[in-house]
Amino acid sequence: MVDYDNGDYWFYHSQVLFSLDRSWWNSMQKALEIEPDNNEYLFCKGKFLLIEDSTAAGLQSINQAIKIEPNNGEYWYWSGKGWLNYGNEKVALESLEQAVSIEPDNDEYRTLRDEVKRKILFG
Repeated sequence: MVDYDNGDYWFYHSQVLFSLDRSWWNSMQKALEIEPDNNEYLFCKGKFLLIEDSTAAGLQSINQAIKIEPNNGEYWYWSGKGWLNYGNEKVALESLEQAVSIEPDNDEYRTLRDEVKRKILFG
């Protein structure tokens, strides 16, 4: 039996829809109506928005997730990617430095951080 009052149902429903055709918005909004302070939901909403080039809204949602769970390297990494979309390398680097400090062995985080550092230093 499906529990339509369960935020997880709508959250995972939105992920499936995003992977198929990007008509994920209504399901994600329903998940957030049920659990408005769920950091995972907020993060995925922000990530989806960044992928769809809605940078301001994406960063807003990711920043909400970071406020709830500040020790999540993936949240900081995607924050950095969002700031790069805006062309703000200095703020992006701050977010990427935070991601690397949380997960120092993550090659993806370190690689992007190093690329941004080089771009800031050498243009």
